[in-house]
Amino acid sequence: LKYIKANVVGINLRELRIIVLLIMEKKPAKLFKHLAQRDFAIKENEKGIYQIHGLHFFTVQVIIFDELNENEYLWLKSLIGTMESENAEKLILIIED
Repeated sequence: LKYIKANVVGINLRELRIIVLLIMEKKPAKLFKHLAQRDFAIKENEKGIYQIHGLHFFTVQVIIFDELNENEYLWLKSLIGTMESENAEKLILIIED
């Protein structure tokens, strides 16, 4: 993971909304178990899209490619670079419409 250092001056932290997005091919079972043992709630908002609750200043979403509806989230699956040529052609056609 890469860490980003930001210099926050004059910003009310209560108004600041930070979203951390973890994109993974498979569900991180060990990570989810570790967080659950520390009283973080993990809720599946949609098939393959999880949100981790219990963090104070930011929202964490975990996207699991293997669980996503391929037709609905084809554009999102393109982010990992392992898309088959058939699906790449579908995505191009969708974008052109």
